[in-house]
Amino acid sequence: MDRHVEEILERQESFEEHAYRHADLIREMVSGDFSDAATLLAEADAHKIDLVRLFHHPDFPEIVRQFAIPTRTSPELSVHKHTRLQVPYWHRHDFFELVFVLRGQTIQRIEGADAPLRLGTGGACLVPPGTVHLMERAGAGDTVLKMSVPPTLFAKVGNPISQLLMDREFVLLDGSSARADYLACQLVRECAERPPHWGQAAASALSLLFVELSRDGGTTEPEIARQLACYLDRTGTKASLDGFAEHVGYSRRYVARLLRERCGHSFSELCLAHRMREARKLLLESDRPISSIAFDLGYSNPSGFYKRFEESCGMTPSVYRRLFSSS
Repeated sequence: MDRHVEEILERQESFEEHAYRHADLIREMVSGDFSDAATLLAEADAHKIDLVRLFHHPDFPEIVRQFAIPTRTSPELSVHKHTRLQVPYWHRHDFFELVFVLRGQTIQRIEGADAPLRLGTGGACLVPPGTVHLMERAGAGDTVLKMSVPPTLFAKVGNPISQLLMDREFVLLDGSSARADYLACQLVRECAERPPHWGQAAASALSLLFVELSRDGGTTEPEIARQLACYLDRTGTKASLDGFAEHVGYSRRYVARLLRERCGHSFSELCLAHRMREARKLLLESDRPISSIAFDLGYSNPSGFYKRFEESCGMTPSVYRRLFSSS
């Protein structure tokens, strides 16, 4: 990923950080991004809930019971970074969404799926219109692109992928090639800067990207990622690379390399990401003191927890709880 693309994505990150501090900007974003914006804004006003809290509903049955599922809309091709401040919320689209991991990882949850979908560097996932899903928060080292592809455009350029998709709610793809990275970055530049004939250029790049992604015939989540998630859930703060290597029956060195290749992070980075997800969950689902949560997550000194959390989420634990807690 070249510096030019990094700058474009950094500007998107900065814009969302600014918008989250201003209710009028969030309302403006909702009005432009959702086909049912009027209903969503009316729900927020009627229940006296700010829009950030309205969207933060990680529990699917709860959002079905209280509110309609938000439907994102996009009349044209666009590419945006999944920023660190974006809250996980159940939603669907009236377009095809191609999620592409340039660096790091992302976790998707699909309605009715048995387990979350974990994508590492080079991983991609195509979600068709109508599929209800959410994306977990991005970490500081994650660069994840979300490409909005209107059905009319997909019908013209998506044939290689559509043969894999059929009636499935999603399809996982392998984009771990320099060519796929180049095409994804080209899409970022064309959609952000819109030079003359950008639409035709972007559609051509997207068509080539679909071809590149389809050549593996569709993939599943790396087995090593599922094994690590199960191991971390079971061992908590006692997790170690040696212990995980023994758990999967490989050598320590091989496991370390496999995690880096398949998940895009080292064992320690993946452990930290898991720990931060647990921290966010505990902050929102309990009123326990932050120092107590830090201790349970293996931090003997709360200041160390505060530092790691702020690096991961872009805000302190207390600000995160105040901003996103439904209580």
